[in-house]
Amino acid sequence: MHKRILCVGASFVLLGSAVCAVTPTTKNATGFTREEVYIQSKEKCIKFDSCDLKQIIFRTNDGSLKRESKDDLDMYWTKMYASYVTSSLAEIEKYAFVQFIRGCVFTSVMLPGGKVETLFNVVRVHGDVPEGKMLFRHPDWVVDSNDEDPVYSSDTSISDNRHFLYQWTLPHGAWNPDLAQGNLYGEKQVTFPQLYVTDRPTSAVLFSDGSAQNSSLEFRMCLYKTADIPKNGAGSDIDFAQPIKCFEWEQSYVYDHQSQSWARPHGVVEECRRPLSEEEASVAKTLRDWFRRHP
Repeated sequence: MHKRILCVGASFVLLGSAVCAVTPTTKNATGFTREEVYIQSKEKCIKFDSCDLKQIIFRTNDGSLKRESKDDLDMYWTKMYASYVTSSLAEIEKYAFVQFIRGCVFTSVMLPGGKVETLFNVVRVHGDVPEGKMLFRHPDWVVDSNDEDPVYSSDTSISDNRHFLYQWTLPHGAWNPDLAQGNLYGEKQVTFPQLYVTDRPTSAVLFSDGSAQNSSLEFRMCLYKTADIPKNGAGSDIDFAQPIKCFEWEQSYVYDHQSQSWARPHGVVEECRRPLSEEEASVAKTLRDWFRRHP
């Protein structure tokens, strides 16, 4: 069931959650399965000097690609959309998103005797490591950024404008989860004061040989005043400023080899918190050395 959540003047801290009224609605044409719309109270917008921020919208959509034969892949994912609306185009760069992440992506396989073996061998790009690439494993909360700038979807190799890769669409506020990309703010003049970002983490996959790529990830997508976000704070510093609003979401698909089905546990599974084995530590070192030589 699609849920629409309207929060008016809800209080928020980074490690807490907003108090919202939840009203079920029918699933809309774009297919998203969760929506939260946030409107600040007058008291809060005065406190943050953000009364020109009219609305914040968060959405998620679950997707899958089911196998049609034993040689096909079985894939599952969750996609997220975050958007904000200001009173005019003049304030559109006053705000920006930062996302935080905790959890991991790992491989599992059932051995001939029935024992399930797991391995951290999936790599991601992250701005907090000198080589820029690391095992996809975050036991604790960190900024989810591919470079040193915590602003979500910023890329200093493309532009110094931190909003260059933010997107907009016509009609305003529409989101099609199957659309690869909207208009880029840095390439085409926006006509309405609304921008958005999206995220689709590494998919969970069941391979034809019976092994699985599992995804157990938690996220917090937060909106800040851009001036409050440091330009080189990617990593474990998650308390650099107070956010105006955060949205918690997750991508959770863990394969049960015994029942040959996907589970969707809430929260990060314990597997993400275990220490690396000697083999995994060796793989991590090999990756660091290789990527250092091949940037």
